[in-house]
Amino acid sequence: MRLAFTPEFRSRLDGLFEYIRDQSGSTTVARRTVTGILSRVSILRSYPDAGMRLCRDDDTDTGVMILILGRYIVTYVRTKDTILVTSLLDSRTEEFSELRNKKQ
Repeated sequence: MRLAFTPEFRSRLDGLFEYIRDQSGSTTVARRTVTGILSRVSILRSYPDAGMRLCRDDDTDTGVMILILGRYIVTYVRTKDTILVTSLLDSRTEEFSELRNKKQ
């Protein structure tokens, strides 16, 4: 299965790299974090159902899957032959709660 990344995901990954680099003072730490996320996301090629379906509060399916990677949450959608990785969220923010009730 093909793995593709949206511009939003790429932008968030770049932002995370910059944030970690600036906070830690280490490019190595930032690179290790980003590389770890990408490595763990790559499992979706072989196991596209490794994540969980994201449902709204009323239990309706959003069509979005989530893969939890520690404190980070990767969102993706699955088509017949492609896994489209759509976003990267920090589980400590309100943004994840808002995603659950967003209209697709």
